[in-house]
Amino acid sequence: MSFQFESAGESHGKGLTVFIKGIPAGLTVNLDKINKRLKERMAGYGRGGRMAIESDYVDILSGLRGSKTLGSPLVFWIKNKDYENWSDFMDPLLGRGKEVLSARPGHADLVGALKYNFDDMRNVLERASARETASRVTAGALAEILLENFGVKVGSFVTGIGENAFPLPEDLLAGYNRSRESIFFTPYPEEDDRIKSFVDEVKLKGDTLGGSVLAFALNVVPGIGSYTSYNERLSAIISFHISSIPATKAIEIGLGAESSRMLGSNFHDEFDKERNPSSNNLYAGLNEYLPKGIFRKSNFAGGIEGGMSNGEPIIIKSFMKPIPSTAKPLNGLNIRSMKIEEASYQRSDVLAIAAYSVIVSMQLSIALADCYLKKFGSDNMNETLDNFARYREYLLKRFLT
Repeated sequence: MSFQFESAGESHGKGLTVFIKGIPAGLTVNLDKINKRLKERMAGYGRGGRMAIESDYVDILSGLRGSKTLGSPLVFWIKNKDYENWSDFMDPLLGRGKEVLSARPGHADLVGALKYNFDDMRNVLERASARETASRVTAGALAEILLENFGVKVGSFVTGIGENAFPLPEDLLAGYNRSRESIFFTPYPEEDDRIKSFVDEVKLKGDTLGGSVLAFALNVVPGIGSYTSYNERLSAIISFHISSIPATKAIEIGLGAESSRMLGSNFHDEFDKERNPSSNNLYAGLNEYLPKGIFRKSNFAGGIEGGMSNGEPIIIKSFMKPIPSTAKPLNGLNIRSMKIEEASYQRSDVLAIAAYSVIVSMQLSIALADCYLKKFGSDNMNETLDNFARYREYLLKRFLT
């Protein structure tokens, strides 16, 4: 089995449809948890006018009865409230007008129009819009619910906003919890006023910002993923899911780029008989699947070795480009005249790093849920969890014999 999802819908269309299959029967689904993640996606200082219009929540159309999955495909629906303002232009049969002719740098506009032979780039931007990520958060929240049944905790927080970098907190969960007290989802809410002034200055200049995020997964059992095929490596699967977010421009696992400047004797995560409480070891922790009294000195590999989880916390760093729709005019290209002109400006955010952090963690959840189902999945949750329990028992026995 595997976690599979597709989505459909346009930014100013009637709404977004999320189609998910591969979920075993008997999984209890709390829609409040999904709606909580959707609300978080709309949060954060620096968002644009669209967030004042929408109040995203999911409606379940199929695949659930009595709050439990049926083993059949699930279909979720997210209504676009803004469609009321766009119905004349976005009606599936009669919609016309609001053409976009000037391609914007940093967007899919021009290449999408060339690929699909459009002379109105609204046909491109409506689907390429970040609005589509609400579908990912819906699917990711369901994946997160599934992972909870295996004891896995996924989270994220913001580690950088423009030129402002924040030190890593000493504890992942504490940092995650504190980040929800911040209007920027950083682990340091006491810095909010300073960063708010910085963002406001950028906005006054008609410019935009990006940033960086740390996402993590705790209690991931060793052996998720595989070394046997390139497309089964956990590092490749996670990288694919997070790089599929349009705003992503770089991904690091563990120490990432910093590892290229280290000696092998300093980088690789040695085994030890004593636990290392150092706060700069990327949260190396007790691995309950190793023999009692065996620890890792560090977790610079970010919980992944040889394309597989090793039981340590999975650490992913993801980097978001600045919002490409700037109020300060940039040069664009007219798709009909092929002349350079001022690019069209669509309503936009100045900063969406808080939302990005939520989307990254949801994509990480989807990647892990898919791998867990491939290893342990069956037709129903009882059999799936039995498979997982047997594997855990096997690991413990292996080290005791």
